[in-house]
Amino acid sequence: QALLQDRSSQFHLLWGVEGWEKRKWWLDYATCWSDEFVHPVGSDQYFDDGWQFFDDAWWGRDCHRNWYTGNIGSLGDINGGPDKTWVEPHYTAPAPGLLGFDRNINWHCGGSEGADHANACVRSNINILSLFGDAIPYNMCRNLEWQMCAAKGTLPGQRSNTIIFSYAPKDLEFNGGDFPLGGCNSYAPQGCDDGYSSGDVFYLEVCVYDTMCSNRESMWELKAGDEWHCDMEYKGYQFLFQTILNHTFNV
Repeated sequence: QALLQDRSSQFHLLWGVEGWEKRKWWLDYATCWSDEFVHPVGSDQYFDDGWQFFDDAWWGRDCHRNWYTGNIGSLGDINGGPDKTWVEPHYTAPAPGLLGFDRNINWHCGGSEGADHANACVRSNINILSLFGDAIPYNMCRNLEWQMCAAKGTLPGQRSNTIIFSYAPKDLEFNGGDFPLGGCNSYAPQGCDDGYSSGDVFYLEVCVYDTMCSNRESMWELKAGDEWHCDMEYKGYQFLFQTILNHTFNV
């Protein structure tokens, strides 16, 4: 939570409109919740100050989405997804939500060293966030929505609120290890000068659950691969989004 409350932390730059790009000063530090994708019916003057977005995320209003949209084949069809039996591959058992560094996600799902962990995780009955392309463009708003759905147990095919960390939160090393915060040694399609990496996203994901789950202490006791359930607490979530809003509007 110290990183969340630090106004200078790069956590507050990850909420840009474009996925994998930090918020830009020449776009007035625009945020993903003010993008038209969130409210496509809105007028040109429509502006979401964040409250509506965070409220929608809390209630899981978009949990039904195909969070694999943009992947190859029927798995990536916006109307498809691994909970549909006509999609290949598809889930054959309850699929808990999985978080972690990309490498550990791949290992947990039995994928190769290539970028095939979407298919590997579906075959292993595991839910991950894997958005590509423009149909449902990835950014940190989509990431938070997915996390909230995972905590509620309402991801397609999840069937329970089980969450698994492929990398134990207690083993995170902010300034060392294989994936230090800001280290830019994981997936970073926009580079890390003006962008951020998937490793940075995992740190923020842990921060989100640490803030909004009343049983946060148990999260820090987990071993990699352990099952966990977030006891969602609105007071903590409110602190989370108010801190984000206060800092993003005062960069």
